[in-house]
Amino acid sequence: MPRLDETTTTFVEIAYQGGDVALGPAGFALMLLHLLSRYAVENGCMSVQETKAWFDEQIDLARRGRFFFSLTYYRMSAIKS
Repeated sequence: MPRLDETTTTFVEIAYQGGDVALGPAGFALMLLHLLSRYAVENGCMSVQETKAWFDEQIDLARRGRFFFSLTYYRMSAIKS
């Protein structure tokens, strides 16, 4: 986080949260599942088998109505006078 000092007059915080409980074919959650799976394998974080099992589990959870996806991020900025 940037330092704020006596010249800072306004502090703004913007939060975004996106969530999903379904895995639609054009949805953000499904796209990220594909990207995260690929990243995990290519960077040696998980084996192909582990990644496939995790991916399949998410699909199964969605089919049973038990899937939940959340993406939250924050942007903070300060304005000097």
